[in-house]
Amino acid sequence: MTVCWERPVSDGGSSIAGYVIEKREKSGLRWVRVNKKPVYDLRVKASNLREGCEYEYRVFAENAAGLSAPSVPCPLTKAEDPLFLPSPPAKPKIIDSSKTSITLSWNKPLFDGGSPVTGYMVEYRNTTDDDWTLGVSNTKSTEFTVVGLTSGAEYVFVVRSINKIGPSEPSPETDPQIAKDREDEPIFLISNEMRKTLIVKDGSSFTLRVPFKGKPVPHVMWNKPDVDLRVRAAIDTTDNCTSVTIEQATRDDSGKYTVTLQNVSFVNIVVLDRPSPPVGPVEMCDVTEDSVSLKWLPPAYDGGSPITNYIVFKRETTTANWVEVSSAVARCTIKIMKLINGVEYQFRIRAENRFGISDHIDSPTVTVSLPYSATVHLKIGIIAKPQPTIEWYKDGKELESGAQISISNTTESACISIREASRLNSGTYELKIKNSLGSAYAAVRVLVQGMLQSLLLNTLSTSCNHCFNSL
Repeated sequence: MTVCWERPVSDGGSSIAGYVIEKREKSGLRWVRVNKKPVYDLRVKASNLREGCEYEYRVFAENAAGLSAPSVPCPLTKAEDPLFLPSPPAKPKIIDSSKTSITLSWNKPLFDGGSPVTGYMVEYRNTTDDDWTLGVSNTKSTEFTVVGLTSGAEYVFVVRSINKIGPSEPSPETDPQIAKDREDEPIFLISNEMRKTLIVKDGSSFTLRVPFKGKPVPHVMWNKPDVDLRVRAAIDTTDNCTSVTIEQATRDDSGKYTVTLQNVSFVNIVVLDRPSPPVGPVEMCDVTEDSVSLKWLPPAYDGGSPITNYIVFKRETTTANWVEVSSAVARCTIKIMKLINGVEYQFRIRAENRFGISDHIDSPTVTVSLPYSATVHLKIGIIAKPQPTIEWYKDGKELESGAQISISNTTESACISIREASRLNSGTYELKIKNSLGSAYAAVRVLVQGMLQSLLLNTLSTSCNHCFNSL
């Protein structure tokens, strides 16, 4: 445990020769010296502590005249190893699924951070989304079932370990899993004991019990040559176990008993082909003077193979020629740059998988230009005492705050804002300030060109950053 302190306010007229540090346990009465020799630094490492005990420390300063009075003891501090966040579990595994739920399991983390792992946090997301959803904030089990999923959607999952400090980094993502009823081939869960020959006394009863698993739940059939077990025996079957019981066994009950499992499996036939076109309409947003953003939806049919990329084309409406923008678009969105201001464009999108390229969808036409809306801000710094009067003028006419023009002055600056500026707002803007000691003046030339494609500010007598300091 490292103890730190500051130098004394006064050295008593003699330089500090060192420091003496003492410690005391919470339940103790005596102060025990930590250092045998004076410490010259402003910190010391206290050792030989008992784990779990709480200690307080005080410090003496020493000079040629002797030791000072002790400092105020520090708060009680427990001697314990530092704690860290735990490591995440290894990659979780999917162990079961249904149309609306998926069950996963994982192993405990290799490192608990110095504090026992108290639980686990499970998060999941649809493979088409970027945002994670909380499945459970704290579960003590290493297995969890996430419910309320969308049938047919594909999901991935991560798990975080939690200790006293907090949650760990996320584990690696699980393999993608579709929310659907799981289909497992039926199998017997027979122990070695079940494989041995069963010896039964004449007149006694016996039961053969066979556990199994399978999805959908398999149909169970018991059979013995030349015997109808449905009449001779009592057959009991659950979702995971079947048994046959023979009462008052005779020699005729000797022989080989056969149990058969059979379930109905559904075969999905997928024709591998190129995908259908992306789903429109194509949404256009964030239109500027040289760019536009496009959004669309994935194809309704992926051709039995995941969509690998989208191909985007553009054309000017004055020509029939399509130009490829990008053939490596991974998501259903793209920002197209380096367009010509004022030109009308149309865009075309195709989807691609390993078997080919889809038909296209076309966007509506759009003209790229800067929206007819902009705000001009003029701000000039002021240094003046006493506080001056402030007046703004445009082309010699005094300005006042209104619907388009906003004037805000402070003790340190004068500011004017012009909303939705147009060519009519071009002109010379003047700032006049005056107090009992004098006056100052500044002018700025504002030129609004065209549809606000550019905004030029020319200073006549001073720059906008000039500070009046002549008062």
